[in-house]
Amino acid sequence: METEKNQLTRDPFMQRAVEYWLDSSNELGYQPLFCQLLTWSGHTLKYSLKNTTLEQGKDVVSISDEGVPQAYQLKGGDISLKRWRDEVRPEIEELIDCPIKHPEINKSQPHVSWLITNGNIDDTVRVQ
Repeated sequence: METEKNQLTRDPFMQRAVEYWLDSSNELGYQPLFCQLLTWSGHTLKYSLKNTTLEQGKDVVSISDEGVPQAYQLKGGDISLKRWRDEVRPEIEELIDCPIKHPEINKSQPHVSWLITNGNIDDTVRVQ
């Protein structure tokens, strides 16, 4: 595995190809790679869902190596104020407010919430 990592960091063409793919992909496209990154970072992946009623603002749930539940909402592309108001904000509210529903996670245990995007977030959204 270490050899593969070193090859990627030394190959500028490969770096650029991966960067382009990540920048142009939607959340369904980069979700598997994001989950792999979590596991490489020591997280235990609990589930990875997309576009279901079970989601409750949580596309991915993991347990950090410190034992803290982590919930992620993934978005592809830029987040404008209109997109924030119409689509993203309600999902972020669910992400934060609803407990994680998983048989191995205590519902009363607080979780850390993350918004992950491969796009830009407008300054008007940042101040909100």
